[in-house]
Amino acid sequence: MHAVVPFVHSGMDAVVPRGSALPRPGRSVRLLVGDPIMVADLMRAAEEQAWPDDRLYIAIADRVGAHLHALKARLEDAPLSQVRQPANVYPPAC
Repeated sequence: MHAVVPFVHSGMDAVVPRGSALPRPGRSVRLLVGDPIMVADLMRAAEEQAWPDDRLYIAIADRVGAHLHALKARLEDAPLSQVRQPANVYPPAC
């Protein structure tokens, strides 16, 4: 079984601000853990079709990224369209 367990958090910037050496007490962090994301089908396709490693990596990253975006929307109780999607540094999987 090949799976990725996604999670998102909110509030770490208040607990440990950029440049701070110590955490700030009294702040809260919210964490949401999603259901496992199955990637066995991608692993199988990569093996059967002799994908290069970067194509497999991109395919997995695309799938996980979409799930993380949806989890972040749930955590922030906002529609997907209002949640900033992380910049994709890789082209979409072929």
